[in-house]
Amino acid sequence: MDIQQLKLLAGLVRGLLEQSHHSVGHNQSLDLIAALPGLRNWPEVQAFPDRVAACELDVASASCLAFRLKKKFALELSPQAMLAALSPPGTEKPTRAPQIWPTGPVPGVYITDSQDAINALLERYEEATDGALVYAERAGNHWEGSIDLGEGGLWSNGLRRVRSGTLLVVGPLELNQQSWSDSSRHLEMACLVAQGSEHRVAVLIDTPTPEAMFEDVHLMVRSIQPEGDDCDAALLGVVTADGELQLRDPFAAPRARLEQPGSIATVDALPSSVLAALTKAVEARSAGLLLFGSSEIDEHPAIEFVAASLALTEHAGPAARIMPRHRSTPAKDFQVPDAIKQLPFLPSIESAYEQGYRRMVFAPSYTPSELLLEFSKDVLLISGTYGPPPGAWPGRAWDASCRFLRSFPA
Repeated sequence: MDIQQLKLLAGLVRGLLEQSHHSVGHNQSLDLIAALPGLRNWPEVQAFPDRVAACELDVASASCLAFRLKKKFALELSPQAMLAALSPPGTEKPTRAPQIWPTGPVPGVYITDSQDAINALLERYEEATDGALVYAERAGNHWEGSIDLGEGGLWSNGLRRVRSGTLLVVGPLELNQQSWSDSSRHLEMACLVAQGSEHRVAVLIDTPTPEAMFEDVHLMVRSIQPEGDDCDAALLGVVTADGELQLRDPFAAPRARLEQPGSIATVDALPSSVLAALTKAVEARSAGLLLFGSSEIDEHPAIEFVAASLALTEHAGPAARIMPRHRSTPAKDFQVPDAIKQLPFLPSIESAYEQGYRRMVFAPSYTPSELLLEFSKDVLLISGTYGPPPGAWPGRAWDASCRFLRSFPA
């Protein structure tokens, strides 16, 4: 680059600022453009022609200018947007190597369900980069060369200044109904950071269905990103057992054909006094909310009635059970009748629906009311709850659904 090119670029910066209602003079724009070669003002540009000659218009230099404009005018532009604004129309932007580990894997998001794989990646990264810093959440903040991302996590403002290609370690992110929405936003931000700053982001996933991990992660990002956005394109691959960031094409495969064995559920637990009425009420229904109440405080209220209802609702489609949350004592999740144990244990209603399940056993306390309202139009949602005395149905599930759905207490 030469001084004349810098003068031309200074004019583009003036136009860019005018679009944002910031008026600057010619000399002030020259001082601003001095940020490209890393200088403070135009006199320094004239004093250090060698620095100017060595400067290239790339993401690194555009990042310096973007920072200066933000500092002086509160103008928010990513380095990529700044580079696009300063490049001639129709210019094909060359793909540049990341600043950190330039010969390493493609920047993007890579996932795993193994902490050992994350540890192996940290060792590989340290060796390949001669000890470059890692920015990490809990899955990687134990590493000697890592900086804890703290409460801000991926939303930390300082990450914008981190050099491209840096390794970020995220998670563990839990895939269950309670955490589904928060984890989805976390994954979306991981994609945005990977795309915007060209970082390598490794995400540790904690899921009850590791065989469907890629499909679930893709669903989570795709369902939360704004219409027309393509941040899910940042989902690239897997962290292998030996710490390699390996591309996976496609990242998410089509869901396997749904096959479910015959149910072993029986109606034996249902009182004979209500069986006929309940059978008649549900036989014509394939969607809605079916709640059973119990006056006994239990880990799984009315679960024997929920299990029995599976024998009455087979016409509604394949059944699955939704994981409400991650427990410190996961064995309690399986202290249920065999007919419930037999069901696939899936991380969310959203995941189960995409896989083709149309009957779902869920836990009201950990399921957002809005979700019940949305999916009860196409899915038969079944649950048990504690309800003393008969007819009292506390909880968000009942409050959200009683306005438009019938219930059938047993």
